[in-house]
Amino acid sequence: MSKRTLTVSFLTAGLTAGILATAVGPAAAQGNPLPSGGNAFFLSGALNTTGVAQKVYAYGNVGDQVYYGDWFGTGEDVPMVRRANIYYVNDPDGKAIVFAYGNPDDEVLVGNWDGEGADLNGDGDATDTVFGVDEADAKTDSLAVRRGNHFFVKNDSFTTGKADSEFFYGDAGDTVLVGNWDGEFSASTPAVDHNGNGVMDKGTPAYAADVTPATDTGWDANGNGSYLDAGDRQPGTGVDNNGDGDFTDGASPAVPADVPAKPGKGDTIMIQRGNQFFVKNAITTGIADYTFYFGDRGDAVLVGDWATQPTPRVGSTAAKPPADADGADQLAIRRGNIYHLSTELEAARADKKNPVASRVFAFGEVNDAVFVAKLASPAVDAYGDDIADDAGTTGDDESVITGDGFGVRR
Repeated sequence: MSKRTLTVSFLTAGLTAGILATAVGPAAAQGNPLPSGGNAFFLSGALNTTGVAQKVYAYGNVGDQVYYGDWFGTGEDVPMVRRANIYYVNDPDGKAIVFAYGNPDDEVLVGNWDGEGADLNGDGDATDTVFGVDEADAKTDSLAVRRGNHFFVKNDSFTTGKADSEFFYGDAGDTVLVGNWDGEFSASTPAVDHNGNGVMDKGTPAYAADVTPATDTGWDANGNGSYLDAGDRQPGTGVDNNGDGDFTDGASPAVPADVPAKPGKGDTIMIQRGNQFFVKNAITTGIADYTFYFGDRGDAVLVGDWATQPTPRVGSTAAKPPADADGADQLAIRRGNIYHLSTELEAARADKKNPVASRVFAFGEVNDAVFVAKLASPAVDAYGDDIADDAGTTGDDESVITGDGFGVRR
């Protein structure tokens, strides 16, 4: 496995306004393998106002099957090479990691399936700081195997072993997209079994001690001595506070209900059929939570969590600084080298409407092999200047902007 850094800056072909009369290059949706190509990768970063690749490097061999993911929770997607069922990736310190998973002919997807951190140094817990990252907070990507409409999820990328969970969704021939469509990340919680007989008890309230008929002196609510009025209880009746019919139980404290284990929430699966999309916000067997339409049948679709781009001052409208991506993935339609980014899918679901294009721009060349990768960018204004220099711009205290950007493989 070779890894080297290219020492010169490359244009990702610049931003061009026209569509060239050549074949449209392939595109890889987030979570899927990159289109086949060379071993040079050009990453735009979350912000790109210049058309110059923010990061350029080579990895692996020409023609390798490559996946991008944030394997170490650093906030940056890096390449992993797959050869049959053997995977190769370098950690942030440059150490090569090699592991096996699944079968050589498996279809493999990438996502942060459990919404949790990871044991990055393999010491048996996830409480350390590794690669400058708090393991408990590291949102790490891992692999899932798809066999037809059966998905096998592994929450730890670097160990050989069986899947942590599995589910069925869609049909065997469906196009599958991976993303966090509602922006919710939550860690798993363990089951709580209060009495040790399995997580099944609904809990009970506290009860006072029973009163046997032999010792029951009755209850005269209004104190008139009759014991026959509403609310009274005649002597010798007895009190069965917990309702079990024996009048012999002592006082008992409340027992809280058992709590079943709750899986973490991270990335999930979306099915694409033409220009109709079927969203499921949990990696469980079942039907779609909602559906929508976007783009045209045959469009190339990319998935990413896009940062808000800066805008310049126009007339009396003040310039606006960029903003971090919000954690919820959106779609991008690619037509040639023109990209149409969707509005938030969760907002469209809440409004019971289809998402629409929120931003349209040109990137690279028509025949580029394009993918999506997370890479933070320096916080700059619409002219590429550090926003710390924009004294009149509010919200300019960020030094970097996080989010996904486009990448080109050549």
